[in-house]
This record gives sequence, C-alpha cells and structure tokens, in this order.
Amino acid sequence: RYPNEPVIYTDADTFMYRDDASMLQSLANNKAVMHLNEGAIKNGWSKTVNKMHQRISQLSDAPIAGLENYDMWNAGVVATPNTKNGAEFELALATCDYLCEHKVPIFYIEQFSLSAALKDTYGLEEAQEVIAHYWSNKEEWNQYWNEYLLSRVFKGVSFSEMVSSFNQQDFSKMPPTMRITKNTQKRLINWVKKKFPDKKVVYLNK
Repeated sequence: RYPNEPVIYTDADTFMYRDDASMLQSLANNKAVMHLNEGAIKNGWSKTVNKMHQRISQLSDAPIAGLENYDMWNAGVVATPNTKNGAEFELALATCDYLCEHKVPIFYIEQFSLSAALKDTYGLEEAQEVIAHYWSNKEEWNQYWNEYLLSRVFKGVSFSEMVSSFNQQDFSKMPPTMRITKNTQKRLINWVKKKFPDKKVVYLNK
C-alpha cells in the first residue's frame, strides 16, 4: 500500500522519549531499524538460544547463508525503508518456515527470522536511543501510565499538554525500562500467596 515509504511497527509497551530524527535518518539512508541488538545467537544467553544455534549450525541450505552467525534483535520496534517491494518480509517468512520445517526450537524463531532478513536486506540499526521498550517491567510502567494519564484526563489536560509535561520529567526517577525477575523469585512469591492466602475476602451480594 505504501511503496518506497518507510513503515514502522512498535509494540504497545513502547514510547518515544526523545525528539530525535536519527531513526528517520537511518530509514532515509535505506537502513532498517529494530529496537536493539541482543547479541549473536552463537553466544547464547539461554538454554533455548543455545539449542536454537546448535540446530541451525547443523543445517546447510537456509534461505540466508551463514544464518547461525546472525544476531538476535529485539522486535519491540521494527522499521523498514520499504524500498524492496516487500522482499525483506518474504525472506523473513521463508526463513521462519524453514526453521519450523527443520524443527528448530520455536520460542524465538519469528523474531530471529525478521532480524536476519532485515539485516541481510538492508542492514540494521538500533532505535533504543529514541524509543523505550519496557517489555520486562510492564507492571511498574502500567501503574505509572494509569496514574499519569488518568490524573490529567480528570483534570481536563489536553493531549499536547500531557506530552509537554511528560517531556519535562526526570527519567532517572521513573520506573526502569528493564527489570529481569528471576523465575525463582516468581515461584517463591506464588508459593507464599498460596501458603498464606488472604484471611478475609468479602464480595458484594446483590
């Protein structure tokens, strides 16, 4: 629908925090953009990524040569110059189908296929200096947005005034955009909740 015009996708748990033309400049330079480079899968940071790399390393006819050497990029932001008539997405789909067909662990394969296809087609640059992605800390940020936006809605503050006041805040005093919680902590919290449930819960009875 928009040939030769940049197309940008963002997850819902993102926001632009800096009025910076660098991302648009990257697209103008015919470079694709994703949120950030999470590293080469050959340097696997989890058991799943290690298994994924081991399996891909055994394959020899992937749609992208040397696929086992590619990086994983975070897909909270995906932007393409869109100058190749959709070739980057055709390549991503072909790569994803190939990985599924060859029984590569599926947890990351869509994100990885997109990362590799955009890198192979255009080259990739990061958006993290312009767009924040709080995928690992939704709880704190959802509470923050509720308090920030609702308080201003009830006061009748205009959208432009909300944006202006948001830009004047001290970001170092806001919730962190990344907070990785250990699974052990989650399991312990769930155990405590189950072991020591609330004593008295009352519902309205109509």
